Amino acid sequence: MNSVSGLFAKAVLIVALAGCSKDQQAPKVDQSLESVMVQSVARVFSPASHQRLTNLPGMFMATVDGAMDGDHWDAHGRRYKPQLILECQKRESRVLLRFSAPIGSTMPLPPRGELRAEIALDGGRSHTKVLERMGAMYRIEGGLPLLRDLLAADRVSLETVTADNLRLSARFDVRGLAKAVAGYDFFCANRWIAAQSPKPRRLSNGETTQAAPVVRPGSGVGLELERLRAEVRGVEGVTSTAWMPDRSLMLGMGNATDRQIEAAVLRACELMRNHPEVRQQIEVHDTHGSTDVVQRFACPR
Repeated sequence: MNSVSGLFAKAVLIVALAGCSKDQQAPKVDQSLESVMVQSVARVFSPASHQRLTNLPGMFMATVDGAMDGDHWDAHGRRYKPQLILECQKRESRVLLRFSAPIGSTMPLPPRGELRAEIALDGGRSHTKVLERMGAMYRIEGGLPLLRDLLAADRVSLETVTADNLRLSARFDVRGLAKAVAGYDFFCANRWIAAQSPKPRRLSNGETTQAAPVVRPGSGVGLELERLRAEVRGVEGVTSTAWMPDRSLMLGMGNATDRQIEAAVLRACELMRNHPEVRQQIEVHDTHGSTDVVQRFACPR
């Protein structure tokens, strides 16, 4: 018995000494199939955590349970709760909104027409995002840049309108999520937390990006777009800005280097990405050159 106690004491001492190393990196998560199964079973019997990471072959997913103001019931009399899902499949990152019901999920938003949600990070200014219906979930417009913003935040608020015309307000606590994701090497986890920002993609001749959604008249979008254009006009190296007929943005730059153009386009994309009413595409015109060179870029999505 004494020998067993001695071995236990030595094991505790070794663990304590290992924990004292300041240079030791955070342990990586065991990503074997056996470990994933054990973690899944543990989550079923310990649902207290509002954040869950799922790492399966071909998919990496972070799920955050949210809270809502008031009581919301679907058409089948089921009470539901909101979930934010950060997902990676085949190297594509996306942010999804799901409403979890006692059995499966539900779709409480209007079944037809355009869907939008107001999203704010850490109590800041809210931005309108288009929601796309995808099976039993809604895809939130924004892609990888939005996902990175969520990982950098502490709290997220989301507001939209349900099919029965009720205001739905949801709150999500995402504190510690980026640190938890850092333990995974598989699929997009490293890309999510990488220091470098996604870059605008240069478009080839004849290639274009997805059209901007139709804007209803009288929605005050014109003033907002004018404010956005003026803000981009203040980017270093930009001499003029204009909205094109397809609602892509034109930047005038004089004799700019490739590095200056890339920096200006990236900053303009950052300002535009919270405005789904515009085409996420930028044209750069050399206003002082003699060749009238036009370069076209697609903003990272």
